[in-house]
Amino acid sequence: MPLLHIDVPPGWTVVAGRQQVRAVMLAAGGEVAAKARAMIRSGSRNGPSKPGEPPHSVSGKLARSIRARAWKDGEGVTVRASEFYALFLSLGAKGGGGNTADKGNLVMERITRRRGR
Repeated sequence: MPLLHIDVPPGWTVVAGRQQVRAVMLAAGGEVAAKARAMIRSGSRNGPSKPGEPPHSVSGKLARSIRARAWKDGEGVTVRASEFYALFLSLGAKGGGGNTADKGNLVMERITRRRGR
């Protein structure tokens, strides 16, 4: 389902090559990504964000991970955050992973230490 619809009046023709359309779509995606990064960075760092607010920036990793990527055919663009916890935040995660009594957190901590993260 397209989120952007452009109507061309009858009698008019739009002439653009694939590279031109791709460049325009990437520029539009870049603007959306920049706005999303700005919204995250503008929030305070105190406490968790409220529902409906952008997440608060603590380390800046989430904002830096937001990228715009053009589709192969050049007719669209995808803007997404590649940081692993972005989906958790968008679905309304609670807590902060600080519960070390949870066995899953301990296992994940060991895995990330081995990888050097």
